[in-house]
Amino acid sequence: MVGKIRCSPWALLLAAFLFAAFPNNAQALEQAAGANIRPPFLDKLMEYVESQTPQEEEEEEELSEEDLTEIIFHRVQRGETVSSIADRYKSSEDVIALNNQLNGSGQIQEGEVLRITRGYVIIHEVASGDTIWDLAVKYKVSRSEIKEINNVDNPQGLQIGDTLIIPANESSLEYARKVQSTALIASRSSSSGSSEAVASRSSREAPRFIWPTNDGWISSPYGPRNSGFHYGLDIAVVTGTPLKAIASGTVEYSGWRGGYGRVVILDHGDGWKSLYAHASRLQVSKGQQVNQGTVIALSGATGNVTGPHVHLEIIKDDKKLNPINYLPKR
Repeated sequence: MVGKIRCSPWALLLAAFLFAAFPNNAQALEQAAGANIRPPFLDKLMEYVESQTPQEEEEEEELSEEDLTEIIFHRVQRGETVSSIADRYKSSEDVIALNNQLNGSGQIQEGEVLRITRGYVIIHEVASGDTIWDLAVKYKVSRSEIKEINNVDNPQGLQIGDTLIIPANESSLEYARKVQSTALIASRSSSSGSSEAVASRSSREAPRFIWPTNDGWISSPYGPRNSGFHYGLDIAVVTGTPLKAIASGTVEYSGWRGGYGRVVILDHGDGWKSLYAHASRLQVSKGQQVNQGTVIALSGATGNVTGPHVHLEIIKDDKKLNPINYLPKR
């Protein structure tokens, strides 16, 4: 069925007049335009056409609070740059560099996983002693902004490891860079000189650990972050992935622990311990003896997380070490 073309009588009348006055004579119109002669009907015709033509308005989509507080794990694709990723998520190169400790190089590699925020915000992980008041002063933003964007009802209820979103501005970016620089210097100092010798001796005494899972990828390594330091290794896996004891030992703790969510801590003897956080289900109980490779939990996204993963810590005499130095090559 052929659709009907609808047009107002006024438009038809104007069109008829146009053809009657200038039948097949485009030159007449050009000459009239050159002589600055504008037929009266032409204004009416143009008004009608403009009223019937949809006007495209470029309005920048506003980000909701939920968008701002979401942290996305973005795997770098071939050809992507920090600039193109920043444009995609309405962020900035400075913010992405800070949130991923790019150290000003701006160099990223295909397959690398970046922590990305939508909009102009900084990721801050709560460290010991952090309060909303202190963070507001240090980052030079208002307390109300921090509370509102993070939906914080009880400022006294912050837990170590919690993730906060801080509005980015010139002052907050400057402070974040200072924190990152300090953490990097401390990291280099702790991995050199006598500390290196102690680490070498400790590694010889360490049990022969295995990986808690052969699936997934490292989404966040041990090392400096904006809040100071990330004392563990995050392995991104789908919810329900079996997590194995990296060495034989005794279950020291099995339960809920603040931002860690559901967590298992194993005591391997001689001061060695391992911690597995954010589990969806716990498979062992306190005091239980487990062998290396025993499934102790199922991975999940409990506690303060942005996606399913296992946070692994290796501890020696209450000091948290870099797990990658004690796990076999993958």
